[in-house]
Amino acid sequence: MLDISKLFELEIKPALGCTEPVAIGYATSLAYNTIVGKVPAWLKGKIPVKCITDISQEDIEIDRIEISLSRGIFKNALAVGIPRSNGQKGIPIAAAIGIFCFPEAEGQEMALFEALKPGDLERAKLLAGKVKVKLIEGWKKNEGIQIKALVKARHKQLPEKVLTGTAKIEKTHSNVTSIDVHDSLEQVTKIPFERKSQIERENPDVKDRLKKMTIREMVAELESLPKDVIEKMIEMTEMNVAISKEGLKRAKGLAIGTTLRDLVNEGYLGNDLITSAQIMVASAADARMGGFDYPVMSCAGSGNQGIAASLPIIAVAQKSGYNVKELLAKRQIGQLAEDEQRKLNQLVKALALSSMITCYITYHTKYLSALCGCAIKAGLGATAGIAYLLSESDDKVEMAIQNMAGNITGLICDGGKGGCSLKLTTSASVAIQSALLAMKGVQIPSDNGIIAEKTEDTIRNIGKICQTLIAADTEITHIMADKGGLKF
Repeated sequence: MLDISKLFELEIKPALGCTEPVAIGYATSLAYNTIVGKVPAWLKGKIPVKCITDISQEDIEIDRIEISLSRGIFKNALAVGIPRSNGQKGIPIAAAIGIFCFPEAEGQEMALFEALKPGDLERAKLLAGKVKVKLIEGWKKNEGIQIKALVKARHKQLPEKVLTGTAKIEKTHSNVTSIDVHDSLEQVTKIPFERKSQIERENPDVKDRLKKMTIREMVAELESLPKDVIEKMIEMTEMNVAISKEGLKRAKGLAIGTTLRDLVNEGYLGNDLITSAQIMVASAADARMGGFDYPVMSCAGSGNQGIAASLPIIAVAQKSGYNVKELLAKRQIGQLAEDEQRKLNQLVKALALSSMITCYITYHTKYLSALCGCAIKAGLGATAGIAYLLSESDDKVEMAIQNMAGNITGLICDGGKGGCSLKLTTSASVAIQSALLAMKGVQIPSDNGIIAEKTEDTIRNIGKICQTLIAADTEITHIMADKGGLKF
C-alpha cells in the first residue's frame, strides 16, 4: 500500500511565487538567522545545526551574500516575478527578501515571502546589490536541486568579529541538509541532532514505493482516499481556482489568459472546452509568473505543475455539468445532495490521480530537467485525471497518457518566466484532447517512437530522454546567463 497521506504531505504544498526563488530566499533566511541565533524548531535535532546565541540583528551589518545554484534552480529563478516585491524579478532580490523573512511553520516554507513586511522591501532592494550569484561546482553534469547560501556579516562594535552563516538545500526545494555558522572569535553553539537508526534508513521511502507502482495500482488507491488527502485536494481546487480568477481580473505577466478571453469575445476563438481550460490555466500562470501575491497549491516542487495538474480537470468538470463553486459552498455548510457528493468525490479522485502521476513522472525524470515539467509531468497527470473523471476506467487513463506522451514530449524548459503561461495553455489543450480521444478508443500504438507497450515503460522512456538532454540543458543555461551578462 502507498502512504498517500505522506506522499501528499511531501509533495502537495502551498507556494507563494515561483518555488525556485522562494527556495533561494529560504536558504538565505536560514543562513542569516543562524548568525542571530534563530533556527526553525522542526529542523533542530534532524540535521547538523550551528548558531550564535549572543548576537542580535542590531549588532551586525551584512557585507556579502553568495548564492551557489544548480542549473535548474538558476534557470527557473532568473527571470520570474517575485511576490511582495512590486514587480521585481530575479535571484538577487529573492535572496535579499529571504533575509527579512523567517519560516514560522513546517510545510509552509514555499510560502516564505508572505512574512515580508512592507517596510522591509526597500531595505531588501538595497541589500540585493550585495548578492553574488554563481553556479555550483560541476553544474554541467549535476541534475539535482542544490542551493547554498552564504551570508557574511561583521559586528558593528567588534571589528575583529566576522560572522559567516551558511545553509544548504538539496534534492527538493525545502529539504535543508545543513545550517552552519563561523565566528572568527569561535563563539558558536552546536545543536545536537540524532542520526537515523539503521532500521529507519532501511525503511522504504514513499517516493520509491510510488516509483515502482503501476498506473492501475494508482487508480486502485483512489477507492480509499484518506480524509487529509481529500481535504488537500479541496484546498488545491479552491486555491488554484482563486488565483485563476484573480489573474483574469487584473492582467499580469504576459496577460495570456485575459488576451485569450478577449479573442473569444471578439469572435476569433470559440468558447469551447479547450479554450476555457486554456484561459483558466493561463490566467493563473500569468498571475504567478508576474509575481502576484496569491498562493497556489504546488505539486512535486512546482506551482505551475500544481496549476497544470488541476485546472484542466476542473475546467472539464465544469463543462461536464459540475458547478464546482456551488459544490464547494454546499460542502462547507454540509448541504450536499447525494448526486452532488458523488460528483465532488469523482473530482477529488481525479485530482488525486493527477497529482500522484505528476509525482510518479517526476521521480523518473527528476524535479528539474531540460523538459518542461508543466507540460510533460503535470500534463500527463492532467490527462490521466480527465480520463478518470469521464470514465473511471483504467484502460482510458492509460490510453490518455500514451496519447499525451506521444504528442508533447520534447517541449524544453528554458526557465520560469511570463512565457510559461503559453506552455501551460499547450499542456491543457493537449491533455484534454488526449483524454477525449481515449474516450473514443483512440490510442497511439506502441510501434510509434517512444511509446511502449506498457504505459509505465513509456514514462521510463521519457526519463531516459531527460538523461540524454543534459548537454542541451547546459546550453540553455549558457544562453540564459549570457543574456543577463553572467559568465559561467
